[in-house]
Amino acid sequence: MNKQKLLITYSEHPQKDSVDLIGEVVFPNLNFAARAIDFGAILNNTQKNCTLHVSNPYPLPVNYQWALVNEDEIEVMQDGHKVKIPIGQIFDILPIAGCLESGDSMYTQLTYFGIGNRKVETSFVCLVDGGPDYDIAVCGHASNVDYKIDKTDISFGDVLFMQTVEKEITLKLTGKVPVYFNVDVSTRTRSNVVDISPLVGLINPDEKQTFKIKFCAGVPDSIEEVIYISVAHFEPVPIRITGRGIFPALEPPP
Repeated sequence: MNKQKLLITYSEHPQKDSVDLIGEVVFPNLNFAARAIDFGAILNNTQKNCTLHVSNPYPLPVNYQWALVNEDEIEVMQDGHKVKIPIGQIFDILPIAGCLESGDSMYTQLTYFGIGNRKVETSFVCLVDGGPDYDIAVCGHASNVDYKIDKTDISFGDVLFMQTVEKEITLKLTGKVPVYFNVDVSTRTRSNVVDISPLVGLINPDEKQTFKIKFCAGVPDSIEEVIYISVAHFEPVPIRITGRGIFPALEPPP
């Protein structure tokens, strides 16, 4: 804000007056909640959306338009073949253009389409009519998911029928994408024979998840139960659990 005085003199008169002059030059501007969006890792051939809060706390309305900093093509593997994909097919932004009035705000949606088992980085630029340009960096990583369960057949053998014993199985995740798992125990014939924990959770890339399985026959008889572990979008894996409850051995009389 600039302040100056305007001096007024009069012809053939000694009086002088002054008037304060105040002026402010304002350019169209926007505020962004973030200047970089990291989509993290997602499964190949899936997409993820993120939102960016944009506000205009300044006195002037702002006309804006989004554009990619570059429109290059990148090389990715699809169905065993190398193909060229424009970056504009990997990242998208909506709305692409508009007007934000003084004091208003909005959420801009950014979308990442994961393909090709690779990481992609680029930037969007917000072009403000009569004002500055704003770069927003974006990146995302696409990957396959694979996992291995070390045992799917758990035998507890002979166990005292009122005794609780415990074994473990391990799920190992490979790839760059964190995934959720859950355990379905609804197929148990008796809920107090087999217990497993945890029932739900998230596994991060290259991590292991250990499941603790507790077995108590409750009766002197052979037991077989099946539970299912589901990982991400894969078909549930059956886990077969067997054991036999027995009576304590009686010591022979002296």
